[in-house]
Amino acid sequence: MSTNIWGERFFGDYKQGLQIAITPASFKPLALTLLMVAYVLTIFWVGYYATTLLFLLALPVVLGLRRPVFIVAAAVGATAFIYALFELALRAGMPSGMLF
Repeated sequence: MSTNIWGERFFGDYKQGLQIAITPASFKPLALTLLMVAYVLTIFWVGYYATTLLFLLALPVVLGLRRPVFIVAAAVGATAFIYALFELALRAGMPSGMLF
């Protein structure tokens, strides 16, 4: 009996069948995966900092954030911080691409 109560609580009434709703939000995991794969594949072609900036600009848009000033400020600030940390403070070169 307790198994049936837990089953109905988490999975709904099994007599109605499984309902799958396809919404734009259901494509977010696929979009995030494709964005991350594209990021990794383009680092050595475009360059680490340019690719990171583009990734940090695209990521919030894919996640649904719509505040352009905040998105641009956060992406530029994070990229500048990463540059200052690795290039200036640690003197560790990041991958440079054929373009940048």
